[in-house]
Amino acid sequence: MMKNGVLARDRIFLFLAIPMALASPVISTLSSLSISPVAPGANAFLGIIVAVGCLLGFGAAVLHPRQGLWKFIQVFLISVGIMSAVDLSIMGHQVLTTSFDNRFARALVLCFFAAGIFGVVWIIRNQAPVILFVTSATLLASSIVISEAKADEIAERTIYIITDEMIGLNGIDKSLPGGRDTYDLMKSVFLKHGFRLFPRAFSRHFFTMVSIPAVLNFDDRDAGDQAAKYTDDETPMNVKKSALFDQFASGGFDVTVFQSGHLNFCTKAVSECNTFPSFNADTDLAKGLTRDLTKISTIRTLKAIYVQSYTAARLLPWYSEITGESDLGDIVVPDYFDIHGFVEWFRKFSDHALASKPGGLTFAHFLMPHNPPVLDENCVAQYRWENPYYLRERKHLTGQEFSASRAHFYEEYYQQARCALKTLDAFLTTVDNNPELSGAKIVVHGDHGSRISSGKFVEGALPRDMIDNFSTLYAIRGKGVEPGIDMRMASVQRLTTEYFSGIPVAALGPEEMSVVMDSSKSGRPIKVPPPPIQ
Repeated sequence: MMKNGVLARDRIFLFLAIPMALASPVISTLSSLSISPVAPGANAFLGIIVAVGCLLGFGAAVLHPRQGLWKFIQVFLISVGIMSAVDLSIMGHQVLTTSFDNRFARALVLCFFAAGIFGVVWIIRNQAPVILFVTSATLLASSIVISEAKADEIAERTIYIITDEMIGLNGIDKSLPGGRDTYDLMKSVFLKHGFRLFPRAFSRHFFTMVSIPAVLNFDDRDAGDQAAKYTDDETPMNVKKSALFDQFASGGFDVTVFQSGHLNFCTKAVSECNTFPSFNADTDLAKGLTRDLTKISTIRTLKAIYVQSYTAARLLPWYSEITGESDLGDIVVPDYFDIHGFVEWFRKFSDHALASKPGGLTFAHFLMPHNPPVLDENCVAQYRWENPYYLRERKHLTGQEFSASRAHFYEEYYQQARCALKTLDAFLTTVDNNPELSGAKIVVHGDHGSRISSGKFVEGALPRDMIDNFSTLYAIRGKGVEPGIDMRMASVQRLTTEYFSGIPVAALGPEEMSVVMDSSKSGRPIKVPPPPIQ
């Protein structure tokens, strides 16, 4: 009786396993395109695939548990089913033709693969019914769960804004001039517009080239000692991979990027790329620059580039003479002009974001309120171009001189931060008044702190220095996100992983509660405790 019961069970398992295995990748593909499996056309295709699986499964079930030649045929049918499922999952023809130009090589690889599958199935032939059924059922269940999660995750329009060098709410020093005003404005803007605001958020890195790529690749554990993990060594540096962008692109959604000229996010997954001419002073986006400033900036940019040319380097003195560089005097020139063009550049981004398609991602990285502190709180240029970073290590300031300089730079920085916040406020008000954007997911966060600190090395860093370097903004709103203040301390890398990766929080494991900071002793970045943000 038991034998007959096991036999019946195994035959049912074999009959069901193969069609489930074939259906799983098809359902996943349909989901990635936001197409329902029961939609006209889709249901017919899925039905054909399942029918083929049922024929293979029926043959394998009928031949179970016969021996000899019949067992060989049964294993063959199961192997065909497994190979077909793999082919549906990876688009085998495309993979082979892309990887191998030679037909003979493709046929050889296919034969080796088929022989391998047959060999494995032959070895497990006695346990095959249970193993195949459990595996196929798991694949089918996961494809359905992932389908629902993915559709729920990115069905809405998503606007993703990174405000470079924006300190977090509780990182703001309210004792300094402008600190209280900036704190109040930041808090009111995000709470008014229904965001969940994380006052104690921090970045695990205080260099943009490491911080943002880690965020976009859902990496909250990166040690930071290999900037090339997600970037290359080109100028400007290219972000080689973005899991966030890939997630949207694989679902058939548009990914639009607005970026500076410093870090290139335009991977293959990006549908439209817009880059601010960061190093060009002669642009309509950066208005109000004097003719002399524009001229000297262009001269120095070209000299910096062509000094690397053996031929041009010998001509640069003549170039300086012909252009009259010396006649322009000691004009102070900023290294880039993103801040000058922020208002116009944000307007271009805003126009696109407001008109973006449902399900699409509009991503923007603004060098704002990043130094130099050019703009006042009303976004009017003041032409303040001094670098405020690392006051002890670079400027060798101590005591009262250090405190005064820090207060001075922070006052200017806070003005520029309020300019950014007011601009965001106006944009969010427009979004709120547009019914088509009512369900949009919007996230705004920084990549590191203001860096108006003693320095970048861990040796001698005071608690306030850690806050200045690592405290950063994180605010998000959207379906399922409860608005209000969240006093949890978490990195922006972790928060984006939780909200966008689709991985359950429980599966992510404990948070990496550390930051990566340069060490003058070790000569390489090391992990240290996070900033003491209260």
